[in-house]
Amino acid sequence: MKLKFNRNLQLGYGISVLLLLVVGCFSYITTSNLLSSNYAVEQSNMVIRKLEATMSIMKDAETGQRGYLLTNQAKFLEPYHGAYQKAMGLVDQVKMLTGDNPEQQRNMGTIKNILDTRLDVLQALIDKRQRGEASCL
Repeated sequence: MKLKFNRNLQLGYGISVLLLLVVGCFSYITTSNLLSSNYAVEQSNMVIRKLEATMSIMKDAETGQRGYLLTNQAKFLEPYHGAYQKAMGLVDQVKMLTGDNPEQQRNMGTIKNILDTRLDVLQALIDKRQRGEASCL
């Protein structure tokens, strides 16, 4: 009778330890997935913040350009100066952050081309204003 009790006790402890190991493995896997998801979300948020900053820089550059075109006062060009370098720097940072996604890499190339074109248009209008070709504006 005592032998049967010891055997049942050992079997119960064995099952308990096995269940504990299984629960531990599931907890480890779940925590690992949570950390991976958290990293992906943080990276996405960083990309969004950098793209929003790029848009803000471009808005400031356009606003400064419009102020200059309307008033012919060079002080309005302050936000415009350096906007290209700042915007392209942020785009390059986003390109590095999205290095693992080929589709986003293509999108960043498109965004870079759009920024180049837009800044060329801004500069062309500033150049016309400086040459006195105000009627073309």
